Amino acid sequence: GVRPHALQGVDLLGDPHRAEFRRHGAAHAAGLCHNDIKPANLLVAAGVISAIIDWDLAGIGARGLDLGWLMMWCDPDCWGPHWEVRSPLPPTEVAARLGAATGRPVSAARWFEALAAYRFGASTCLNVRLHRSGKRIDPVWELYAEDVERLFDRAVVMAGEAS
Repeated sequence: GVRPHALQGVDLLGDPHRAEFRRHGAAHAAGLCHNDIKPANLLVAAGVISAIIDWDLAGIGARGLDLGWLMMWCDPDCWGPHWEVRSPLPPTEVAARLGAATGRPVSAARWFEALAAYRFGASTCLNVRLHRSGKRIDPVWELYAEDVERLFDRAVVMAGEAS
């Protein structure tokens, strides 16, 4: 579960990462971001993504935000053994294929994956609290709670690699 000590000293947006966030975010043209790209929000037909659903968190942001989110879901190092990551591609290949398909590679894709892992870890803490307090019951958050420490640890490693 979520243990308070797992969050002590975690500050991905502290120095030097705050400057990295500004540099990488500013390096990408603003555009429409889904902000919740995950397998449950992808409709797949014949092995190809045919639609993306659930746009309630959409907003304007750096192109790398959605890519980082998708990379995180494809990264088995972000998830414990209770999840079976079913992506046929490693996260770096997801980034490479998107860049090739659009003709616009996303620089610092790994850094955006680190940011996604940090953001999902933080939002998981909120959702676990809401679930456990009875304000918004959803047992899936107990499963995600098991990965909070792993997500934060992985985010720190990836942010360091991308710097």
